[in-house]
Amino acid sequence: MRRPLVHFTFAAAISHAVLAAGCNNNGADIVFGDFSASRTADGRVSVDMEVIGSEGGGRAVGDFCVSATWFSPGTELTFVPVASSYSGDSRTLDSVLQCTVGDGVDPLRDGDHRTFRLVSNRTDIPVGVPLRIQAMMGGVTDNKDWTSP
Repeated sequence: MRRPLVHFTFAAAISHAVLAAGCNNNGADIVFGDFSASRTADGRVSVDMEVIGSEGGGRAVGDFCVSATWFSPGTELTFVPVASSYSGDSRTLDSVLQCTVGDGVDPLRDGDHRTFRLVSNRTDIPVGVPLRIQAMMGGVTDNKDWTSP
């Protein structure tokens, strides 16, 4: 099930994002809220992405992961298939992944907002390189492509 919900902003641009529903809990899904990227003092790229839980029964939405991947200059992301991992892809400069257990200590429930901060491992990622953020749940991956600040 795919359901558009909240829009997110990056600088002055506004784009719509849809995060596909997963199969973990019947009818559960997560959607992107706000998202922004900036540089840290040491040159790393910091990506803040908000996800919002949706689960009609009030339960936890289930396990999910968020990721940020930076690609080599000139990579046209239109031609890069969405994947749960870009490990071994020679076009990647860096990738960061964070996963959560849906029924853990502080599960994401219907209407909950959670912000994840993913920070690049590298300090030398060039400005303007392709950046893909993703959320993965129940075997379904959705993404948003942008450029690195």
